[in-house]
Amino acid sequence: MFNNEIVIAAIRIEGASAAEAATQTDLLAGAIESVRSTGLVDVVVVLTDSESALSVARANNAVDRFVGASVSLDEALDELLDSEDGFIDEDEQPWVLVFDLSFDDNRAQAVVAASQAGQQSGLRRLRRS
Repeated sequence: MFNNEIVIAAIRIEGASAAEAATQTDLLAGAIESVRSTGLVDVVVVLTDSESALSVARANNAVDRFVGASVSLDEALDELLDSEDGFIDEDEQPWVLVFDLSFDDNRAQAVVAASQAGQQSGLRRLRRS
């Protein structure tokens, strides 16, 4: 949580060749672990059309969302908010921390330090009132 509001960590994984997919899955598991280590994140969401990435998301207790290759990150996040899954109330204004496969413990520490200083540090609102 940041300022007592929900924080969603989201990553968009593009489809990859078989060789790239093997590397991506290792990096994805590490990135999910690092983003969780911030202590700010309430839920991690993996947005992808890659079955291997969806599998890694499930194995790492992240929300796995199939998103077609033509859907942008912003569109995918909007769809997530409008979904019937119900883990985000309509009246909440969650924060999102968009992370990538290179998110590691060093970046996690930087995010934590900034949040402790009251800075948003890469967090942005998903909904506006």
